[in-house]
Amino acid sequence: MLPLALRTRSCWLALYITAFLPLGGCDGGQDVPSATIQDEPATTPDPANESSASEIEAPSTDALAIDTTRSTFGFVGSKPTGSQSGSFATWTGTVELGASIEQTEVVIEIQMESVRTESDRLTSHLQSDDFFDTARFPTARFESTGFAPAAAGDEPATHRVSGRLTLRGQTQLITFPVRVELSDTEFRARAEFSIDRQRWGIRYPGRADDLIYDDVVIRFDVRAPR
Repeated sequence: MLPLALRTRSCWLALYITAFLPLGGCDGGQDVPSATIQDEPATTPDPANESSASEIEAPSTDALAIDTTRSTFGFVGSKPTGSQSGSFATWTGTVELGASIEQTEVVIEIQMESVRTESDRLTSHLQSDDFFDTARFPTARFESTGFAPAAAGDEPATHRVSGRLTLRGQTQLITFPVRVELSDTEFRARAEFSIDRQRWGIRYPGRADDLIYDDVVIRFDVRAPR
C-alpha cells in the first residue's frame, strides 16, 4: 500500500493510516508485527482447518465501497536521524462481504503519484525511480485472498488476512494481523505491521552516514458503510 528511512533489518516507509496500535520499531516505540511474505502463489486460508471459528458473522454476500473520506492509508519511514510519515490522496477500495469474515474479499488500489509528505522535496523523491517510480508504476494494489482467525499473541487483532500486494510492478503474497469489526452500519478493518521494502525492489539506501531502514510500517483504518 504504498507511503524516509532504512536499516537493512528494521523500519522504513510505512503506509500511514490512522492505526489502532501505537507506532513501534521505527521511532523507538513498541515493535509492530512483521508481515509474513511468501514468493509462492497466494492460497486462501480454509476456515475448516482452523482451531477456532470467527465470532464475527456477516450476512449474505454484500458489496461495499470503502469511504476514503473517513478512512486513512499511509506510511512512516525511518532512519537513525528521524522518521517521516506520508499518505496517499487518491485511492479506492471495495469490500465483498461473504457469509462470514473468512469469506470476505477486500481490494484496494492506490494512485502512487498522489503520495504526500510534509516536504515537497521528499514527495518528489518518493515519486522518482529511487522509490515508487510512479511514471512507470502508477498504481499499487492489495487484493485479499483469505481471512483466518487471529493467532495467539495477535491481540488486539481479530484475524489474519492474506493477500497479494503489488508495488512497483512486483507482486508478493503477504499475511498480517488485522482487527475487523462488523456492525449493522459498517465494515471496519485496522492494522499496523511492517514489510521489507527490498522485496518490492525499493533499494535506495540513503546517505552513507544516515542509511534508510528497510522495514516499512504500514498503518490503515478502513471503513466501508453498509
